[in-house]
Amino acid sequence: MAEVDWLGARIKNVVGMGEMSALGLPSKAGVMIVTAPPGSAAAKAGLRARDVIVKLGGKAVSERDEFLRRHEAAAAGSTLPVVIVRDQNEQTLSIQRGAEKKNDGQ
Repeated sequence: MAEVDWLGARIKNVVGMGEMSALGLPSKAGVMIVTAPPGSAAAKAGLRARDVIVKLGGKAVSERDEFLRRHEAAAAGSTLPVVIVRDQNEQTLSIQRGAEKKNDGQ
């Protein structure tokens, strides 16, 4: 599992046939939202726990590391279209990509 600072959510890979079936996915491809706290960029975009991101910025996302690489390539402040599967239906949302959190050593 990974926390994505600008998204304010915890994400993980979709694993196993049981999880795929329960989520209504045709394959293991995608990144599941584990938590999307109130006030986070994820929540503001309408993402919820158990949503599965299958596209980011118009390109398919097959796993967490690919999602993380793609988000790092997007400019801070840009709006990214994201396709999710929720309750076995695809939906398109828009996420405002915030700035990365800085660690100033304190």
